[in-house]
Amino acid sequence: MNVPTEEEIDLADAKNALNKINKQLAEFNKKQKCDYKIDINYFYKMDKNAEVTAHHTLNPKSLVMCIFRNNICVSSMIIDYYNGAIEIFSRTKRRHDGNKLNKLLRAVIIIIARTINTDAAYIRSEAANPISAYLMVKYFNAEDPGGKVEFSTYEEFRKYAEKHGNLMVTVDLNDANIENAKKVFDKITNDDDELKCTKKTRIKHDRWKHKTMQRDKYKLKNKNINRKTKRIFH
Repeated sequence: MNVPTEEEIDLADAKNALNKINKQLAEFNKKQKCDYKIDINYFYKMDKNAEVTAHHTLNPKSLVMCIFRNNICVSSMIIDYYNGAIEIFSRTKRRHDGNKLNKLLRAVIIIIARTINTDAAYIRSEAANPISAYLMVKYFNAEDPGGKVEFSTYEEFRKYAEKHGNLMVTVDLNDANIENAKKVFDKITNDDDELKCTKKTRIKHDRWKHKTMQRDKYKLKNKNINRKTKRIFH
């Protein structure tokens, strides 16, 4: 694989921080009979046998943090550093939606951000999905460019997000917010109603049946059109 020559971030400290986090996650795995593991690396350096996908296009030098299960990246986060900001873009596989994996990754990136770059001052997330912005605001003290967002329910927040378009929310990497992220991580991995280790059943789509129904629907539509035409011209 041809790899760009720009300078890479030394990930040794970030990997050490993740080793501690994975030890905590191992307790959850033991209780839930699961095998979640979090890793961070450049895409071209990841295990060639691992399955890694992301919402945005991956190039060899994309820095990716993944939650793996059975060597499959079930939830991913692309990480970029620019001028004091760590920008994140996340995606969870559809069959693992609802397992709180996105929330877990967001807690982890806040915890380890300064190990990725010691000059990092805040996390920045452009949330096309209101739920992602909602997670950042409700659980991680995120703010939008206009300041702190106040709301009572998700519905209120959704209307706010629709009015303002894609929200660019930020979390300051101060000690209070990092400690808060650690508490959120502990709650996610210890509360029974938080992190799950389930996989949704894929519903097989009967393509032949679908085509037959579409063909019958088309015939019925044409038949009705002919009837209407006859009514008009008789």
